[in-house]
Amino acid sequence: MLKELSGDVEVSNLNGSVKLENVSGGVAVDTMNGEVTARYAALAAGKSHSFSSMNGEIRLYVPATAKATFATARDAFYQSY
Repeated sequence: MLKELSGDVEVSNLNGSVKLENVSGGVAVDTMNGEVTARYAALAAGKSHSFSSMNGEIRLYVPATAKATFATARDAFYQSY
């Protein structure tokens, strides 16, 4: 778990979850087999945020007053029905 980060963060992980607590900079997280959880202290204007996981949920917690637009995508190749 990474906590109290105000600068830009880039995390790559192969097997396991990634947890970020009270971040306020730009964030890029990529994990192959694990969940991604990010709790923001603030969303800084003009910062980029990217999250990916091939086999895991992605959970984002942002301040109630945050103004942001989110886009999601899922690669159809990995979907199961």
